[in-house]
Amino acid sequence: MNKNKLHIFGDSFSQTFKSHKESNSSWFLNYYNHTNEVPENFSEILSNHLNYELVNHSIGGSSNYTIFDTFLKNVDMINENDIIIFGWTAINRFRIASNTNNFIDILPFTSNPKQNDDVSLITTHEIAINRDSYSIWWKEIENFVKIIKLILKNNQIFHWTWESPKTNVSYNIWSEDSMERKIVMIAETWKNVDMDVKNAITSSCDYIFDLTKDFSIEEVRKLNNEGKKIFFINREIAPLSILGPVCSNFNYTIYNTTNHKKECYRNFIPYFKYETIKEETNGAVVDIHYGKYGHQELAKTFIEIIETNKKPII
Repeated sequence: MNKNKLHIFGDSFSQTFKSHKESNSSWFLNYYNHTNEVPENFSEILSNHLNYELVNHSIGGSSNYTIFDTFLKNVDMINENDIIIFGWTAINRFRIASNTNNFIDILPFTSNPKQNDDVSLITTHEIAINRDSYSIWWKEIENFVKIIKLILKNNQIFHWTWESPKTNVSYNIWSEDSMERKIVMIAETWKNVDMDVKNAITSSCDYIFDLTKDFSIEEVRKLNNEGKKIFFINREIAPLSILGPVCSNFNYTIYNTTNHKKECYRNFIPYFKYETIKEETNGAVVDIHYGKYGHQELAKTFIEIIETNKKPII
């Protein structure tokens, strides 16, 4: 009888150490030369524990687009009783087209990122900074998770990431264009807005007006004409008597206050910083990948979740 399968999708954190050795991965060879060992990674430990056949689709250096694309290419080989684990990667990775009309993944801020001749190194850095600065990019991963769930309705599916849940919130709310056009910003709500987002808004604005309270439209118009940075909050509960005059008197745009990274992490197993190679070797091998003991702990986490039938928070 054929075994059930454990399908793994991810980047180098999800690849087996054996595959890293076979591909002569430089960071792994440094680790191997220090330990003289090719340990099992979490997927091997987990598949042995569950007595599932391991099918590891992970590709080192993948962006999240490639991880999801790899899933789509292999979804037909997934059966109803199989378990699937997605290890999502850093949001600042992305893809461009190569001169051979194929996708290649860009790993920003590395010494020699692969790229097409028509995309400069500066451009890849700028795109990466944009992706790191705005949490809206994590909405894409949320959508990937939704699609996966719809496709594999009867499977156990788990999502995790090695990237820290700490959110970078851009304080650059006001563009040159918005200042020239004297745009005012409006937020739908304020009560449940993430504190990091609130801090970015309050630090970047000259005035914040609550649309549920009275204020002088003429005074705000004067401030707006003087080039002040004006932000309105609580649009969703504002009375029409206040909201109407604001919308008719100002050029405005809706500011998205959602911390999409935090929302996305609700789909993942609880984040934990497992031991890295650098920590395991006391700095002898400087690398952020998980080492032998980090993978053992990650495997233990998955075993506990699967065996107690816990599910990621959706």
